[in-house]
Amino acid sequence: TYLPTRKNIAEEIIQNAIAAATEDYRFGPIQKRELSSLSYTVYILEKPELVKDIKELNPQKYGIIVKTTPITYPDGTDVVFNEFSIHFTSPRFNGHFVSKSALLLPDLAGIDTVEKQISITCRKGGIDPSKEKIIIYKFKVEKFEQ
Repeated sequence: TYLPTRKNIAEEIIQNAIAAATEDYRFGPIQKRELSSLSYTVYILEKPELVKDIKELNPQKYGIIVKTTPITYPDGTDVVFNEFSIHFTSPRFNGHFVSKSALLLPDLAGIDTVEKQISITCRKGGIDPSKEKIIIYKFKVEKFEQ
């Protein structure tokens, strides 16, 4: 998850580790005998910042969150993504807004361009930016490995 659901970071890490080990639909649950052979990485995400210009992005430095957005916000403003330019006026970050979304961490092997980062993130979230309006947030991470 990228939004806190617990009262402190320690509880957040514990609950996310348990969920990753037991509830990830892509893999079977981790078995006790596997624990000693696993490596562990924790990413602490900084507060996401709205991307106002695609030039702000750098896939080695920033992760991104791509979200679909309604055609018009209540105040009448639009969010338009077209040819890697973004035009919008937007409210503050609201990760609880009902929409499609996806997150991609920074500095991933093989993701060396902004275009590739956005494309992969959209695909991950089932988002078609040619048919759906999107908004992009960037974030930095603090990475801990064992």
